[in-house]
Formats: sequence, C-alpha cells, structure tokens
Amino acid sequence: MTDFGIARAIQASARGYALTMVGAAIGTPAYMSPEQAGADQELDGRSDVYSLGCVLFEMLTGQPPFTGMTAARVIIRHNTDPVPRARTMRPEVPIAVDELVHRALAKHPSERFATAGDLVTELERRDIAPTTRWTGVFATSAAEVAPTSLPFIAVIPFDNMSADPENEYFSDGITEDIIAQLSKVRGFRVMSRTSTMRYKGQRPGVPEIGRELGVTHVLEGSVRRAGARLRIVAQLIDARTDEHLWAETFDREMTDVFAIQTEVAEKIAEVLHARLSPTDRSRLARKPTDDIEAYHLYLLGRHYYNKVTAADFQRAVDHYRRAIERDPGYARAYAAIGEAQLYLGLGYWGIRPRDIVPDGMAMAMKALELDPDSAEAHATLGLCCQCYRHDWAASGSELSRAVELNPSASMIRVYYAMHLCAVGRFDEALRQRDVACLLDPGAMAVRGNACWILHLAGRTEDAIADGRTLRELEPASPYAAFSHGLVCSQGTNQAETIEAFRDAVRLSGGVSLYVVMLAYGLAHGGQHDEARVHLAELAERGKTEFVWPMGLAMAYGALGEEMVALEHLERAYEERVGWMQLMAREPMLEPLRHTARFQALVRKVGPAEALLA
Repeated sequence: MTDFGIARAIQASARGYALTMVGAAIGTPAYMSPEQAGADQELDGRSDVYSLGCVLFEMLTGQPPFTGMTAARVIIRHNTDPVPRARTMRPEVPIAVDELVHRALAKHPSERFATAGDLVTELERRDIAPTTRWTGVFATSAAEVAPTSLPFIAVIPFDNMSADPENEYFSDGITEDIIAQLSKVRGFRVMSRTSTMRYKGQRPGVPEIGRELGVTHVLEGSVRRAGARLRIVAQLIDARTDEHLWAETFDREMTDVFAIQTEVAEKIAEVLHARLSPTDRSRLARKPTDDIEAYHLYLLGRHYYNKVTAADFQRAVDHYRRAIERDPGYARAYAAIGEAQLYLGLGYWGIRPRDIVPDGMAMAMKALELDPDSAEAHATLGLCCQCYRHDWAASGSELSRAVELNPSASMIRVYYAMHLCAVGRFDEALRQRDVACLLDPGAMAVRGNACWILHLAGRTEDAIADGRTLRELEPASPYAAFSHGLVCSQGTNQAETIEAFRDAVRLSGGVSLYVVMLAYGLAHGGQHDEARVHLAELAERGKTEFVWPMGLAMAYGALGEEMVALEHLERAYEERVGWMQLMAREPMLEPLRHTARFQALVRKVGPAEALLA
C-alpha cells in the first residue's frame, strides 16, 4: 500500500522536502503507474488512481494486472501491454465494475479518473452495490462461478455442402476459425468446439441445444467449396425463443475466406450489442496468411490434431510444416506445431520429452515473434515453462496472458488452473476449472483434467463423483477410464480404481501410460504380485520405447520399494516429463514425501510455495 500518496509526496518534495534522488522510480513495480515508473516529476493524483486500479484488479482476480519474472519486466508491461480485463479471469465481476477498474488502469493519466473520489462517485452513480449476484467477488475462496449476463454462443458444426465429402475437414476448419474469431470479442462468451461437435450430422431443435449446452444463442450454417469459389451461409438464433436474429449468405472468392470470418464476428457483435474497441477490430481484421494453400494445409493439420493420437499428432505436425514452407510468416502454424509437440513430449506417448519439447518451445516463441497476441502460443510457452523448464514466474505470466487474450478457450484455463494448483492457489484454480467446464462441458480433456484439479486440491469425493460421471458419458474412452481410476485411487474403494485402470488398458490396446497406472493401482490396492508382472512387462518395453518414469515411481512407491521409486522419480526430473511439475502436490507420491531425495527434487522443481506443502 506504500504506493498510495506518492504523487502527493513528490509534490511535497518539489516544495523542498527531501524524498529521494532525482530521476529515480519510486514505488512497488506491481502497482506503479507508467508515468511513475518513468520518474516523471509532474505526477498528480491520477497516478494514485492507477495504483488503486492495480489493487482493485488484484482484489477482484487474485493477481496484479501485470506480472513478470523481474521488476524491470513488470514495469515494461505497465507501459506497453494492453490493459487486462478483470472479467477475463472472473466472469462474475459486474460489467460496470470491470469498466471502472479498466478506466483507472488507463495508460495515459488524462483517460483516468481525476481522483479516487471521482471513481467512487461513478460507482454510486451507476448504483453498483454488493448484491447476491456478486457478493463475495473479492473473496478469493469462492470456488464456484456465478452466473453472468453476457450472451453465451454455441457454434454448431457448419454443414459441408460441397460435392466432395473429402471437404469435411474444410467445413470443420471454418467452424473452428469462426469460434476463434468470436472468442476475440469481449462482449460475449463462446463455447469451445469439442462440446458442439456432438451435433455434427444431426440437428435437434435450437431450444433443445440451448438447454443441453446452457447457451443463450446458437450460430449454425453451411459451407460450399467449388474450385476457387466459396459460399458460407450463417444464421444466429436466440436459443431461448427460437427467434432468428440474423442470417447472411457470403458468396465470394476463396481468397476472401478470412474476410468472411471477420464479417461474421462483427455482424454478431452488432446484433448482440457487443462494443468492439479499436483493438478488437484490429485483432479481428488480422489476416493469418495470404497463401490459401497454406491455409488448407493448416486446416488438415487441425483435422488430424483433433483425433488425439500420437500418430495423428505427428501427421498434424507434418501438415503444419508444409504450411510454413509455403508461408514462413504463418504464425498460427508455428503455434500449432508447438502445441502438438508439447503434447507429444509430455512423456505419455513413448517419446522422450528432450527429443521434442525444445523444438516445440522454439516454435511457440517464433509464433509470438510473428503475432504477439497469439493466445495459443502464449499458452504453449507457458505450459512448456511449467512442465519442461519449471520456470514458475514465466509459466504464470504466459498462461494468464493467454487467458486474457482468449477467455473462451477452455483448455487454456485448464492449463492455468494447473499452474495455480502447483503454487498452492487452489481456490483460484477451482474457479478457472469451473469456468472451463462451463465453456466446454462436453470436452473429455476438460472434464478429465477437471477431475485431476479436484484431486490435487484434496476434494477427493467431488473428484470421484466427476470421474464416475465422465465414465458414464464416455464409456469407450481409455482416457475417461484413466481419469476415473486416477481420482478413485485416493478413495476407499480400491477395487473401483483397479477396474478403471484395467478398462483403460483394454480400451487403449495396452498403451504403456495406462499399463503403468494399472501397476500403481494394483500395488496401492495390495495386489503386489500382479503389479510386479506388469512392471516386468514395462521394463521389457522400456528397451524399445520411452515408458513414463513418473508412473513407475508411483507404482514402486506403492510397493514400498523406496529406492527404486526414487531412481525413477529422479529420472522423471532429468527427462522433464509431464506431471513432474506437480510432484509436490500429487497424493500418489505420498510414500516418498518423507525422504530427503524427494525433498531435494521439490527444491529443484519448485515452485517456492511447494516447499511449504
């Protein structure tokens, strides 16, 4: 709080009272106004208004508006980065409160309130009082997401009307890109693609879709591609009344595909009375590539990526690389390579992280060089910093920036929740989890990770209930079975744990990740002989493929073979496998927690907060 009154103190200094050396920046970097950081002698009360805005933003969201690894980096961000929105991180913050805090944080003093009293007067004028709708918005222990008045849009997969069914990837890609464009508009929320893909090829009534997904509006349409011509039909419907609010047919050249996507987003913003700032319009109008063939290759890459297998991830990377060969400035393709390589390099797919993640990080950094506003690239870099480099300051900074840039991206919020779990900010992690589930309730990856976040936060019974629900929704998914077994492992029914892991092995055809977790489940449940059989199998497989050492550490720890378990855990650290970043919070490593070697690894991995766990 020492930053408040600095303007008054400097004015006093100008009248002859000694304060500090001339030209020095005074104050705490997290709360410094841009002019204060520049050691401007002409400060007035508006600098204090900015500091107040920083504090209010932190009270609303749990973190300052600008963070960084060093004080210098924080000061630079105060001066150069766009002012973030509190509603990006806490959707339940009233719009009017968000607007007033945003104004207090304006870069130029002339755009702020003249005094803190003026801010209070404006709050009173707008009649913003703590009501049941947002009581507790400043309470960081609130774990549930309050309802929001923002429109919530579901984009149903656009129908492929082309003569060639092979163009299905193109219509799906157009759908995904329209979702991405709409997500850039801050005046509404957009459901992620995975929850809406269930409606591909089927069309229940719009009110039914609205009820099932919990959305207020549905956007549907079709795509017809014929040679160099493209026809896109789109219509927006109010899911509550079944009223058609807007419809338009775009009959253009293929080269206009990005302009059409921008126009769709702008039209919907207009219909829903969402105000577009100049920055919003600039982001919407940005053209990702001038090479249509590169765009087709990118869409094919997304098509394979969404199949979520190791082989398809690699196919996706191959297509993205071909897109870059055609257009070396294609930021989206670089970001997509980074994302795919990060997933391949978590250590779950039989590939050593060190063989692939560094290139993925380089690709994400290249994407940011080309497009500093790429939410996907920020998220990938943040996750790499978390999982691979164990750089917690950079992880938090990159992931919070990614959430700010694309608040409708459910998986980005999941990644940020993982970071918050690691640093012990469980209430905030649970809020991010809840928003992710709201944005994408049908996404298996979101739901599976949501179970894990509850598991890490010690909400075992809730995690088990969610795991059972996921299994009911996705009975044929090995990942759903794995997630179910994971959270059940800390409950009282170990037979349920073992059965779930057995199903994961069976449904996956014996993927080593699931075999090692079955070995853990058996060992934890007292069935040591069978656990050793599976571990012997994995030792043999380890001669030709990379077997996730973190899981081996869990399994041997459950068997009571402490020294062997610690050897695998140390190897997991050396290889930088996924999950290692959460070792200090992971209950399945409890048998090893008391050892000096475990604690030494915690000190290496971090974060500093984990040392207190």
